Amino acid sequence: MPYEAYSRRYLVGWTIQSLSIFFTHVGAASVFISLFYLARVVARPPSDETSRGLRDAQKWALGALVWVCLASITSMGLYISVWAVWVVSDRYSGDSSDPSYAARSLASFAFNVALYATDLICAIGVLVYIVKARKKLLGTPLQKASDILLACGILWLFSVVWLVLSIILNSMAIYPWSGVWVRCLFIILDVLLYIYPTFVVLVLQYVLVTTDKYAVWQPQEQEQEQEQPTKNTEQVV
Repeated sequence: MPYEAYSRRYLVGWTIQSLSIFFTHVGAASVFISLFYLARVVARPPSDETSRGLRDAQKWALGALVWVCLASITSMGLYISVWAVWVVSDRYSGDSSDPSYAARSLASFAFNVALYATDLICAIGVLVYIVKARKKLLGTPLQKASDILLACGILWLFSVVWLVLSIILNSMAIYPWSGVWVRCLFIILDVLLYIYPTFVVLVLQYVLVTTDKYAVWQPQEQEQEQEQPTKNTEQVV
């Protein structure tokens, strides 16, 4: 089928779907990283008490971010290579017997499965870290901040679970072969269960960082003020 046979609607749809692979997973990884480091700031372990486990957790978190970026770019490229052949060739090359087509389709699917699994593991991991950090802050001025951070972690895990569930339903062909009303219902659910909770998580993180009453940065400022007189005393001596 030649290029002219494809309407712009299909080309735009395929392009947006390809780009969504990258932005969905990198966006999820970015929210995970922001929650992880904000929880670390709220917990605020002293520099001399920073455990080896925390340093390892930071390495794993950054490693997960790098992996998601590279894997999402690879998956996006493989997916584009699958449908681009249909556009530029003179025949509809959706034949699964073509070895290269089958290999690229399988590789793209494998990367997608690994990426969604990574998103889910990261969401669970950061929630566990927030819960552990919150136990140390009960009864302190940072308890309110830890409560909001816990709400962020729960909302984010809820969003990722829905994201994975929606992909499973799509893979089972419930959504592609359904009617218009079911498609509209899925779109509404996606807005309510993924897009809106993600927006709420980002807003709550912004409120935590910028609002003084939650005292997120105050202990650090006090530590810096205490360190400065000590340094000045040492210089005088």
